[in-house]
Amino acid sequence: MTTFFHVSRFDIAGITSIDKKVIDAEYWYVEDPGKFNKEDYLSFLSNHFPDGVSRHGEQYMLSRWPNATNQEGDEFVRNINVLEAIFEIVRIYQFPKIISRFQSFFGCRTLEDARQIRNTTFNGIGKIYKVECENYFEADMNLLFTGHHFSVLIYAEKYWSGEKSDKPFIEVLMEPPLKIISLIE
Repeated sequence: MTTFFHVSRFDIAGITSIDKKVIDAEYWYVEDPGKFNKEDYLSFLSNHFPDGVSRHGEQYMLSRWPNATNQEGDEFVRNINVLEAIFEIVRIYQFPKIISRFQSFFGCRTLEDARQIRNTTFNGIGKIYKVECENYFEADMNLLFTGHHFSVLIYAEKYWSGEKSDKPFIEVLMEPPLKIISLIE
């Protein structure tokens, strides 16, 4: 088992492990009349994520991020859901053995990195936990917010192949289950 630091904005106090969670389709479902219906939506989820998605995955897949920014204020942050979809498509077709961002939990190698994520990405909100997991993938989070137009595909390939930018910020995609060791702060 390898130890990492996980920032959670959800109340996980008293929990000793975190596993996958099938998303509540009723809650997240929004019909697009004439384009797709509830059955299309549920079919898509069950076909692509038969084991469910993580709590973090459901946020990045389906919710809005009104306060999300990166250090440079990159214009792509406003389109994070679309970026996540592009990165997922590249993963499916070129790196299918790597865990999906939608099924993983995010972590940092160091406490300092976890604090930075909490302060810059989550506006100072969230508790930091020390966690353990067996399987994980490390990537440069800065590649998510780089590029423009078609070059996003190039950055997605770099991300999934493990390449680093000039100023990498390593994020760890931790495959559930995670064992919670302790609440750090």
